[in-house]
This record gives sequence, C-alpha cells and structure tokens, in this order.
Amino acid sequence: MRTHRMNALLWLLMLVGVVGSVAGNLAETKIAFTSIRDGIAEVYVMDYDGANQRRVTNFPEVTMHPSWSPEGSVIAFAQGDTFRDIFTMHADGSNIGNLTNDGTDSQGNPHISPDGTKIAYTTGSTPSDIIVIDIDGANPVNLTNSAFRNGYPRWSPDGSQIVFTSNRDGLWQVYVMEANGANQTNLSNSGVDDYEPEFSPDGTKIVFASNRDGDADIFVMDSTGTNQNPITVNAFANWSPSWAPDGTRIVYYGNPAGDAHIYTSDANGANEVQITNTAASDTNPNWMPFPLILEGVDGISIQSEANSSNSSTFTVKNQDAVTALNVSGITSDNAVFTASPASFSLAAGLTQVVTVTHSPVAIGSDAATITVTHDGPMGASVIGASGTAVITPRTGDLATTSIVFYRGDGDIMTVDYAGTTEVNLTPGTEVEYDPHWSQTGRRSCTTRPRTAFRVSS
Repeated sequence: MRTHRMNALLWLLMLVGVVGSVAGNLAETKIAFTSIRDGIAEVYVMDYDGANQRRVTNFPEVTMHPSWSPEGSVIAFAQGDTFRDIFTMHADGSNIGNLTNDGTDSQGNPHISPDGTKIAYTTGSTPSDIIVIDIDGANPVNLTNSAFRNGYPRWSPDGSQIVFTSNRDGLWQVYVMEANGANQTNLSNSGVDDYEPEFSPDGTKIVFASNRDGDADIFVMDSTGTNQNPITVNAFANWSPSWAPDGTRIVYYGNPAGDAHIYTSDANGANEVQITNTAASDTNPNWMPFPLILEGVDGISIQSEANSSNSSTFTVKNQDAVTALNVSGITSDNAVFTASPASFSLAAGLTQVVTVTHSPVAIGSDAATITVTHDGPMGASVIGASGTAVITPRTGDLATTSIVFYRGDGDIMTVDYAGTTEVNLTPGTEVEYDPHWSQTGRRSCTTRPRTAFRVSS
C-alpha cells in the first residue's frame, strides 16, 4: 500500500477561491476522450459524470488527443496512422479541418490558447519540438528547436506561459517557458520521469503524472515547482490529468487490469469515481471549460415539414461572475437557418435563449454553422445546426382519396376510392401515360412522347 497521503484539509484550503470570477456549473460541462471501443481510436464526448457517452469522430485511422477551446465550442485533436496531423472541429463533430497537413512527420497533443487565436502542439519523434500556429494553421513557430524530445504543451490561463515535458536532462521533466519560447526552465527536478502537465484554471498549480512510485501517479505542485504531492493512492498507473474548469476536481485515466478507464477525483485526491467502464481502453480525457453555448456539444437538430418551417433553441450563458457579456451578432452560413435575437447583453451569470428557425426550400437535409460574435475572450463561438425537411404522412379517411391511372385511349383518369366516379384529366388529342401523384397529392405527372407534363388534380 502506498505511503503517500495528503492533508485533505490543507488542500481544500489552498483551493478555496479558485477561479472566483466564474459563475459556472460543472453539470454544464463535458469531457472529451479517446476510446477504441469501436475497434479504432476515435474521439468521444460524455457528460461531466460519465453519462451520455457518444462518438464525435469517424475516421478510418487513429484519432486521439482531444482538447477543448476556451469556451467549449471547438475541439482540437490529432489524426492519422503513419503521419498524424492536427485538426479542429465543432464540438458536435462537424466542420472538420486539417491545420497542419504535413505528410512527413507526426503531430500530437494540441492545445488551444486562452484567447482562441493559436494552437500549441508537438511535432516529430526524436527529436520532437513544440510548435505554435495560428488557429487557421498559418505561421508555424518552433519554440523549443532542440536535439531532444519535447512534448505535451499546455497554455497558462493568461496565455503568457506554456508548460511542457522534455527529456533534455536525461529524464522526462516538467518545464515551463514564456509563450514565445524564452526562459525554458525545469520545474519538477524530481530525479524520475514526470509527464503530461497542465496548469490549474487559476494558474497557481500544475497537475502532472510521475513515475516516482514505480508506476505512474497523479501529482500536483505549485506553478513554481514547489510542494509536489501525489493525489492518487490506487494500485495502478494513472495518466493524462486534466482540471475541471472550477479547479475542484481532476479527470485522468488509469489501467487497473489491462484496459484503461477514466476517473475523476477531488483536487486533493478524495472521492475518486470511475466514469467509464467499457471492455476497451478509454484514454486522453480533457475537461471542457465552462461553455458559452450550453448545447454546443450536441448541436441543434430540427425537423421541418416541407414548404414550412420549424425551430429549436440553444442557450448562451455569461459564465463570468463579474463582467457583462455583449453579443453583437448571431449569424448562419446557410440562409435557410436564422437566429433570434441576434444581439443582446448579459449581466454576470445570466443566460439568453436563442431560437434557430429552419425554413427549408426543398425536401432533404441542410446544415449550417451558427456563429455567436461576442466580446468574450475568444470573440466568437460556434454551434452546428442540422435540419431535415420531410413530407409527413397524411392521416385521414381513405374514402376521401382518389387513384390516378392511364386509359387505353391515351387519357389520364382519376377515380374515387370506391371506383364509382371517374374524371378525365387530359381530354385532348395527345396521348398521355404513366401518371404519378405528387407527394402532396395536389398534382400529378404524366409522360407524352418526348415530353413530360404536370397536370392539376
């Protein structure tokens, strides 16, 4: 049994006031993770407590390392077998884009900056470096540029620093550098391998995995590297820790008996809960920040009657407990979707329900990206919208229906359901045949040599 224990009261006192300006509720958040439950590694999303696990990517090759944008509407991830690239997508799995498209080396462990303008990631194997690109994939900058292995970059909450791991001193250690790559400093200095660091939401602490007990445990230290303490006390290896957005809990994965499962615990290690339990490995969990769009992960789905319209809603929440949020516009890239209200202001902690209306112009499926432009840190957030236009089967009395048919003299006829009353729809001299009703039953279509005609019912 492990001898490492923590003073729970001390840790709880340290955590009081974490992210004090946030008015969020953990029940509004999700956790993204990697799973091989369908035979290949793909990105999945689940509620904060493990409920509603669903797959959001569908690639023929390995897909892994999901990481949320600061307001929860976008997920960055790595995808590929021989050469792995960095992608982004809407949180519902739509609007996928390849940012690196390298084709010569493998990238991984992307992390979006707090203002949403840049992504840090790892490239290469030996050596490997940390690259920062614009959110659209432009302007790559190598921050480490060394002969060693560097990886797992994670931004500080204010965007001024990046914490990462490197083996430049012979062992994997936790390092920190300025956002431009300057002042690279060993923080953990533990004499054993330390991996996968991440800043706490208030920037005062770093969680990481360490091999100092012979298998990997989850540790927490101050952001200066002091006060390194373990928080896991189970009898198996634990990896890939990620903070809850309020700093009160941590998610990670463990290997109790071959397959990996995902766990959460309090930030002091208490109240550990297993939240996945499949017969396949679940890894790489990443906890969503408090979302601006509460339904963003699942998107909006609307079914409409053809030649009509229908609507659904999503909710915008100002997660700040102090500062007002101003939404200056809500737009769609597909004209058949409109949103209302398109602009509003939200006092701290308040919400606004937005109605999205789907007005289809044809039977079938439509899709759109709804963009919410605001004065929050990222400036804009997105949600996927899908709509399906259908003809609803009519109900009623068959006695009110009629049958259209072709008569040998070349006319198109209708007869009532009982077969008692016939009507000639084409009493002219032209030959008509092969009649069919329209889906609405208001018109019929016939053929004439070299020609097709519509006739009224």
